[in-house]
Amino acid sequence: MRGKTLLGHAALLLVYLSGLYLLLFDKLLRQFGQLHWFILLAYLIAIALVVILRFFTKKHVLEAIIGVFALLMFIAQIADVALNLPVSGFSKTNGFSYLFGFGTTPLSSFGTSTAFTIFLIFNLVLAVVCFMTYKKTRTH
Repeated sequence: MRGKTLLGHAALLLVYLSGLYLLLFDKLLRQFGQLHWFILLAYLIAIALVVILRFFTKKHVLEAIIGVFALLMFIAQIADVALNLPVSGFSKTNGFSYLFGFGTTPLSSFGTSTAFTIFLIFNLVLAVVCFMTYKKTRTH
């Protein structure tokens, strides 16, 4: 159980740090993907509130809620890549090269690609760990 707790805390920390990086330093997201920027902000606030509630109430259902939020954000990120967002208005650019270009394409940057990739991977990790932890508490 301790390994899952440590992994969950590490995943949550990496999700937060990479999400904050995107909020603060991804200029294209702020300029051309304002709705995405606000959704990311709302997501980070919602996760923080649920984590605080979980800390004070010790209700295990809140772990499942965090898992649902993280899984929904993972799905939204995959949809962004598939739909070429938030750079769909630019010609000769697609969402994949912007989000995973690591600075090798005109609109991509190493920092944004790294943060997005960490955010993507660790949202999935966070969801899985939260669901596993919740399932374990439900069976005991």
